[in-house]
Amino acid sequence: MVDNLQPPTNTSEAVHQATQREWARKHYLRDHMREDALPLDELKLLDQRLARWTADRQKEGKLPPDWELHAKSVALAKEFRNNRDEARPIFTVEEQRDTDASRAASALRDRIDGDQDYGPALRQVCVEYAVSNALGEFDARRRVTDRFDELYGRPVGDYAKEQRRERTREAKPTEMRVLPAELGWDTYEPAFQRWAAYNSMQYVAKRDGALSAKEYDGRQDYLRRWVTDQQRQGKLPSEAEIREKNVNVHEAMLPYQKHITRQEKLRMRSDGAYWRRVEDFADEIKGNIDTERRYTRMLRDCGIAGASAHGKSYNQVKGDIEDRFTLRNLYTPAEYYDRLESGDRDARQQSSDKDADRAGNQERIFRGGKSREDDEYER
Repeated sequence: MVDNLQPPTNTSEAVHQATQREWARKHYLRDHMREDALPLDELKLLDQRLARWTADRQKEGKLPPDWELHAKSVALAKEFRNNRDEARPIFTVEEQRDTDASRAASALRDRIDGDQDYGPALRQVCVEYAVSNALGEFDARRRVTDRFDELYGRPVGDYAKEQRRERTREAKPTEMRVLPAELGWDTYEPAFQRWAAYNSMQYVAKRDGALSAKEYDGRQDYLRRWVTDQQRQGKLPSEAEIREKNVNVHEAMLPYQKHITRQEKLRMRSDGAYWRRVEDFADEIKGNIDTERRYTRMLRDCGIAGASAHGKSYNQVKGDIEDRFTLRNLYTPAEYYDRLESGDRDARQQSSDKDADRAGNQERIFRGGKSREDDEYER
């Protein structure tokens, strides 16, 4: 007898739904774990495993992108609470071994990219993996190298040889300045670099039709307000200083802008998926600051997710997100947050002053007097 009420369990849709329910279960148990349940280093390791497990399932096509998962998270968590699943740990032994194999492969890639010989790097990564998962060194080596091949599409030896050839072809990068050193404006150099990088981004977006005329004008207004703010803080020269030095600021920034545009083109060509993801993370963090006035936790979560999905170190991804945020918004996340907070305080103070004036005017009217607005109107 066939039970028509039960959905088939072997279809791709059923597999996707089951994986989403498992994602909700793991994250619900982690989010509701007591703070003293595990030491801090083990909690950090658990977060890394969760991020890596999610990235692996996304790569397999069994989980949707992060933004869709977060949109469904409340409903999935509610469904998990209402169901009576059997009690089991967040990760089984085999799940932990599988996830740690991906983490080890990612760490191995970071070491190779960091110009470390892949032989000792592979040995060290495999020993750490074997110890943490109670495996023999030979078995650990086989698991890590197989996973490396799956994630990056080539054996670890071939990847190391290719990276070595790329490094020999690349010239040593030189530090480029916006302003000549003899001008004596070294203190203004960081702000000028932000300005030039922003101009480069604006030029490319306008050239490619990614910005409408209205959006472009709005961003130029935003740039003018930023320049005024930097001049007020002494991070950019005043108009008088610029006239005194007889400097054409836009001509001085043009070579640096072209340099940034070339760099960006090479980045997108070599690892476009990663940099598009970093841009999305930067926009998410800005939106969270604008609405929730929070960014620290989201920056950490985005860094972990990006590191797991693209096989890079957490610190590298976190730094790239902060750099991309600054490129797009002219302020670092911390500076942008502080500026909005100070603006909120000023707005609240002005609102309270207006409320006090309005209350005083109403009291004078109630006593038979005239308000300040009435006096000004009659005059």
